Amino acid sequence: MKKSRLWRTALVVLVPFCILSAVLFSSHSLAPVGAQEEVKLELVGQITAVWGPVYVVGNYAYIGQGPRLIILDVSNPANPTEVGRTELPPAELLHTGIARGIHVAGDYAYLPYSKWEHEKRLGGLLVISVADKSNPIEVGFCEIPGGAYDVQVVGDYAYVGGDGFHIISVADKVHPTEVGSCSAPSIVENGEIYVAGDYAYIAYGFYHWAGQVSALAIISVADKENPTKVASMDISGMAGDVHVMGNYAYVADREGSLRIISVADKSNPVEVSSCEISGTAYEVQVVGDYAYMAAGDGLHIISVADKLNPEEVGFWEAPSSAVHVVGDYAYVVSRGLRIISIADKSNPTEVGHFDTLRGTSPIQVVDDYVYVDGFSIVSVADKSNPTLVGSCDIPGVASDVHVIGDYAYVVCGYFEDYGSLSVVSVADKSNPIVVGFCDIPGGARGVHVLGDYAYVAAGSSLRIISVADKANPTEVGHFNTPGYAEDVYVIGDYAYVVYGPESEGGLSIVSVVDKANPVEVGSCDGIPGCRRRIQVIGDYAYVSDLWGLGLTIISVADKANPTKVGSLGIATGGAYNVHVVGDYAYLPAYWGGLRIISVADKSNPTEVCFRDASGLADRVRDVHVVGNYAYVDAAAYGLAILRIVKPEYRVYLPIVGLLALR
Repeated sequence: MKKSRLWRTALVVLVPFCILSAVLFSSHSLAPVGAQEEVKLELVGQITAVWGPVYVVGNYAYIGQGPRLIILDVSNPANPTEVGRTELPPAELLHTGIARGIHVAGDYAYLPYSKWEHEKRLGGLLVISVADKSNPIEVGFCEIPGGAYDVQVVGDYAYVGGDGFHIISVADKVHPTEVGSCSAPSIVENGEIYVAGDYAYIAYGFYHWAGQVSALAIISVADKENPTKVASMDISGMAGDVHVMGNYAYVADREGSLRIISVADKSNPVEVSSCEISGTAYEVQVVGDYAYMAAGDGLHIISVADKLNPEEVGFWEAPSSAVHVVGDYAYVVSRGLRIISIADKSNPTEVGHFDTLRGTSPIQVVDDYVYVDGFSIVSVADKSNPTLVGSCDIPGVASDVHVIGDYAYVVCGYFEDYGSLSVVSVADKSNPIVVGFCDIPGGARGVHVLGDYAYVAAGSSLRIISVADKANPTEVGHFNTPGYAEDVYVIGDYAYVVYGPESEGGLSIVSVVDKANPVEVGSCDGIPGCRRRIQVIGDYAYVSDLWGLGLTIISVADKANPTKVGSLGIATGGAYNVHVVGDYAYLPAYWGGLRIISVADKSNPTEVCFRDASGLADRVRDVHVVGNYAYVDAAAYGLAILRIVKPEYRVYLPIVGLLALR
């Protein structure tokens, strides 16, 4: 027994010693195993806001949430409840992208998808079985080069708008097949399709090098194998959606109007009237004598009983992007799904809602929670299933957020002449509440909180706000920067402020010992680009920028003389932000995806891995890294959670044998 215990004791001591000795003193360098990339990224979870579309059949509402289909039980309009959703598709699949539309017919939902991949637009039509509402399952897919943006299903055919007009046979749900197409003008992302009888109506509008295009096209679909355009007419403004009822087409003009077109003569459509609204019109649906328009400022209800004199009769206020009307209710996509009673057309009233994320940028992660624009709080305790736990409205669009303890400090007004700071209590994650607010001169772009003070980059200045009284944040001092302040990072007695203009900006190091009288102690010019962001770690400041270099590393060991020591250009146009952890800098590079840069050698930062935007299906705008996970804002794709897989090294140890290290 004693010998056995002695051997166990010896192993406990010797094994760690052998490992340490091999790592520290081995004459053989440790080489990474497997792939050439030093670091890999694996998608493990996703959650996003709902911008549209929505389709309602019976007691169920079907909404698109990034790449997913979510099914809600709306039998009780006051309490819509999720009953099922599709799984997150693998990133390498062609249809991994954004669901642009939804049409439900029978036991199937049809979703057009599109995404960018290697500077090409790809996509197709996805067929999902919704027979079991709790478990919707993909059953078929038809690739459509150029992507797909809208769909309507009639009988055994799906009519799809995208880069041209496509007719897909869906008689065989497992193998949907294109049977006909025509080179109607590209719908791009601003067009919609409506099929009535033997004709398809396409409203499309977009900008290109020669100017603005806005039109309504009418296509004969009597011969499915040979659809033919029979007419096209220019639409004033920017056509974005169309609904056909009888001999009239109702077109939503994104520049703020409803246009009524007579299509009695299919070869010669004629506009007969229009009705201006106060917001940007996104979608229109006509039911009986009323047109319902989802717009940037809310839901507009327009009487179209008199086609020559349409008149707005009701309005519900909240930013809206999609609408579907069934019976006495309008189902509106507005920061989630809002159910609006329209029994009284002059007084539409919200009766129920299903909340989703309000937005996904900026991002900050604290413990098992992600705080994002909107304002929303997401639990990421289960990385594969991030869940919205609470949200609240803040005045404006968030530019930056910093969470300290039980409070989140949110600044708004990046592109405005006037900004603001909101103090949000997050003690109760399910019920965040704005407890304090103050106006800030200039557009507020960045915030960093230390102790009882919030330091805000706003206008052409650094503003210092006392937040000791959370209900009454108060400015106590400011410092005028050489250009417009874009971001700030504070360590100890110093605030590091990056500023513009776009052509060439710089870094100011400001002593904040005297809060009422902050003083610059050093500066560094020659940082190109715009939208600069900064993080300071030890003796180095890491600055990201758009349309400049991408990443600049500055030594700040000597506060009076900060010096650029290294930089790295990003071919796709720079980065939206920077987050440094250990020897790696993580750069969200918009269309350029997520870039991982080794900064072990400050004079020679080197890219070691990137996940292109196609792998995330959209633009990458922000990132926060905690542990082995990167939390990424991928725009319409939402909040993506990526596992960071570090390189694996192998070393042979006496007694122990081959050992893998990360």
